[in-house]
Amino acid sequence: MSVGPFTKRLTAAHGKAGLSIKEMAIWFDDMSESVMRTWLLGRTPQAYRRPLAEKALGFLEQELQSKKAQLPLAGSLRQGDRHRHVSDIRKRYR
Repeated sequence: MSVGPFTKRLTAAHGKAGLSIKEMAIWFDDMSESVMRTWLLGRTPQAYRRPLAEKALGFLEQELQSKKAQLPLAGSLRQGDRHRHVSDIRKRYR
């Protein structure tokens, strides 16, 4: 099975951002971890989720390309702090 452009962009951003699947799910408006995992494995978002998924992915790509990017996060942050930090960064892109 070949992966589509969404999956290629998503996996590239996931690797560059250094986020866990849970943190990716938070970035994608608190999507479930199981859905995020299937997207990373090559499944394309369903039609009704596609526009929001594309928008969130675009915001993640913008953050990663920004000169003031706050991703990837420091490895020393505790899990709860990481989740809060991802959420705070994402709020700037609403």
